[in-house]
Amino acid sequence: MECQRCTGAAFSYRAIYPDLALVGRKGETGSWRRTGSSGQWLEQTFCTTCGSVVFMRAEGLKDALSVSVGCLEDAKFPPPAMLHWPHRKHKWLRLEGLPEAAGS
Repeated sequence: MECQRCTGAAFSYRAIYPDLALVGRKGETGSWRRTGSSGQWLEQTFCTTCGSVVFMRAEGLKDALSVSVGCLEDAKFPPPAMLHWPHRKHKWLRLEGLPEAAGS
């Protein structure tokens, strides 16, 4: 639910990269940290101009970034490969053929 609230959409579409993959940013960013349902922290980094979440770090994602795909400026970016937290998706949302992550 928090990802839906964070993005203001039915789901968030993110790509996970090694933490060292972040080589530069445009503009100013801010961040905020919260505790997720697992009890571990999640830190959202957002654009201070428009408020969009650019990427997140999580205690459970060691040395990795979860980047908001819409911020990559790449209309040819591949479609999602996996659905996390399927029990939280809106009942009307149909994602045929998308495998569900184990344990989510």
